[in-house]
Amino acid sequence: MKSIKKLIGKLPIRITNAILIFLVVAVFLVLTFITYNAIFRIADNNISENQTYQVIIANDTVISDLENAETGQRGYVITGLASFLEPYNTALQNIDNDFQHLQVLTKGNSVEQEQLSQMRPLIDQKLAYMKNNIALRNNKGIAAAIADVSLGGGKEIMDSIRAIVTEINTEELSLSQVRTNDTAKTTNTTKNTLLWGGIIGLLFFFLVNYIIDKFIIEDLVKKPIFEREKQILESIGDGVIAVDRSFKITLFNHTATILSGSSAEEAIGKSFRDVIKFIEKGTRKENIVFIEEAMLYGEKKEMGSNILLINKDGHEIPVADSAAPVKNAQGEIIGCVIVFRDISVEQEVVRMKDEFLSLASHELRTPMTSIAGFIDMILEGRYGQITKEIREPLGYVAESTDRLIRLVNDLLNVSRIEADRMAFKLGSIDLNETISKVVAGLQPIALKRNIKLTFDSKEAIQAQGDIEKVEQILNNLIGNALKFTDKGGISIVLKKSDDLSVIEITDTGVGIPMEGRNRLFGKFEQINADPAGRPPGTGLGLYLSRQMAQKMGGDVKLIASTLNQGSTFAASFPIDGSVLANRVMAEIKEDAMKK
Repeated sequence: MKSIKKLIGKLPIRITNAILIFLVVAVFLVLTFITYNAIFRIADNNISENQTYQVIIANDTVISDLENAETGQRGYVITGLASFLEPYNTALQNIDNDFQHLQVLTKGNSVEQEQLSQMRPLIDQKLAYMKNNIALRNNKGIAAAIADVSLGGGKEIMDSIRAIVTEINTEELSLSQVRTNDTAKTTNTTKNTLLWGGIIGLLFFFLVNYIIDKFIIEDLVKKPIFEREKQILESIGDGVIAVDRSFKITLFNHTATILSGSSAEEAIGKSFRDVIKFIEKGTRKENIVFIEEAMLYGEKKEMGSNILLINKDGHEIPVADSAAPVKNAQGEIIGCVIVFRDISVEQEVVRMKDEFLSLASHELRTPMTSIAGFIDMILEGRYGQITKEIREPLGYVAESTDRLIRLVNDLLNVSRIEADRMAFKLGSIDLNETISKVVAGLQPIALKRNIKLTFDSKEAIQAQGDIEKVEQILNNLIGNALKFTDKGGISIVLKKSDDLSVIEITDTGVGIPMEGRNRLFGKFEQINADPAGRPPGTGLGLYLSRQMAQKMGGDVKLIASTLNQGSTFAASFPIDGSVLANRVMAEIKEDAMKK
């Protein structure tokens, strides 16, 4: 100790201060370098993530070209009308450019390039097959052309192409997951590095400071640890706000200032609700439940979806993240840290994707409806008598067309509801009558499958809702129950619960696995996809049903489910004339006026 004192004592105070500052700055420069690299790595992952979506869309475009060509070819074979060849000719013009675009997007992936080299000959075979089939229709007539189609050669080629597309999409999604994991890992590593680096830097600072203070300058002012931690928080790209148990703001970092428009000086010491306003996009209600629950239960709580931050100037910024409790040395909760970030760019990507789906759906619905109409007219014999051999494949085409129309309609409904453009005509609904009507419409399917479908009403209930959408929700839920029930029965019970009417649908079907329940109401989710010969769905029914029910003041929930024993779903709607019904009616009218 004497030698340290002797060595340091010989240095002027300015030099010792310079050494101290240099060492501390060096630590933080290292942290800045690590953070800088992490940001660029995350940015690269985001660029690659966008590449994944472009590849998947490009894959879908190539498949769409082939399907359009196939639709035109089959329409021409069936009708002999040259107008049906328009989508075929358009697809021929587009497919080479679309395939080359896909090759460019996957240029850096040797596996996908190899898969594309296998796909190209198959595409050429498919195009040649369709061309030969059209020539067969021209030269030898409809019977010869349909006989050629029934051999399944074109289907086998198309199945092979779809299999390669699926492999490429799977590869892209796998790479996307790797990038997502890498981004999460990099973020966590950066946060840990910042935290531990800050702690080490602070410890080093106080160690050197202690030596200097001990041996040379007893009056050196020591900086408290919390000031250094605040400096670290200031450099974080997410908004960070700390509050105590009474919701008084104790910390407000630089990013929080940028997003909210309020400075730290204006915010610290004030009530959280006087400075920051988080609201739910749909209901416009304030949302601080996640903060209250974090302090109540002592665990991290997510902010939720569709949350907006209303900043000081009144601008609305979409945000996301969470709140976590702050505990003292005794484990007592003394406050909460709220972390939030601007997700405008993420939402714009989603909006562009949804806009593309909406546009594509609109463009598809008209020709699909026309095709369905023509097929019905052919099956009815309006174009002449048809043979059994032709009727059967036409029936398959009719079923596929109906399924495509349902998918297109579902996509359009998703687009409308997510853009808040779906109209609701609320009125009083006799639920007993409505349920009986839906059950009567589905009873033939139940009888065909030897399933007992029953409806039991505890009492007459008038609910408030849009009757068309209520019927759509019931058709989805009861239709799903029929689809996944092979034996036994399906019972429907109507009852009241406070301001809600509740319709419970219980089946004796296959049940829902535990690991799939958190994805049950997501878009394009099909949890019970099994090889039992069930007709494929769109994966949008439950998502749309819940969204529409919630817009009307109710909900759709999974109440219970046991594998191989069955499930119970519940749909709820406000009771007509109740406080809830009146509030929902007022909100719907207010939204309609804004539009």
